[in-house]
Amino acid sequence: STKQCTPVNGTKPRRPQSQIAVSRRTTLGGAALLGGMHIVDSASAISNGPSPRYWDPTDLVIPGMQKFRDLDLDGAASDFDEAWLRAPSVRPFLWQRGIALYFQSRFPEAADQFRSDVAVNPRNTEEAIWAFISEARMDGPSQARANFVQVPQDPRPVIQAAYESFKNGGGPEKILASSRRDGDQSDFYARLYAGLYFESMNVGLFRDNTAAKKELLAACATPYAQQSDDYYAAVARLHVNVRGWSA
Repeated sequence: STKQCTPVNGTKPRRPQSQIAVSRRTTLGGAALLGGMHIVDSASAISNGPSPRYWDPTDLVIPGMQKFRDLDLDGAASDFDEAWLRAPSVRPFLWQRGIALYFQSRFPEAADQFRSDVAVNPRNTEEAIWAFISEARMDGPSQARANFVQVPQDPRPVIQAAYESFKNGGGPEKILASSRRDGDQSDFYARLYAGLYFESMNVGLFRDNTAAKKELLAACATPYAQQSDDYYAAVARLHVNVRGWSA
């Protein structure tokens, strides 16, 4: 297993406010959006019991996110899948499930998850990118690009550069140029999406993941990834673990 993305210490880096909000996925991420929602248990509602049970979807989503952080991909996906089955009303918001499904190579389900998210929140740029990545692994980048999910301009420079690069092709240079390349949050995200770009373009029988591996390992090695509790730092760590990549 790889040692990349292991926190250097137990503290979070103090970052200037101007560096914050490259991604909306921090700490509990999307799970926080589900907090306080008590859903009728679908299984109980159709049973012969005296009354339906109520539960909070985060009872599954938060443990699933922790399993993902602990590199337990199958356990995380199982929790997210159960939340998806039991609470149809929160299905479009389970972006964590989409990422887990991608790494399980369940590409059609992953793409559907991301597209349903954008359908209810048309400003979800990252989900539009992940939908493309999933579909590129199924159908190839050219066909996936023809069906690219359209979203408005994203105010985050790295994410907007990533969106344009995936949508228009031509390489990840624009993504990498959008950050200061000094190990901060924007550097982490630029390298993460550059690695995902290379992986999404690299389909077919004979794959060469050298470029994707280089950028994903570089993302994991940034001080931001080493010290942050950003969920996407766990995404990068799990990515290199699943692929069996190490420096």
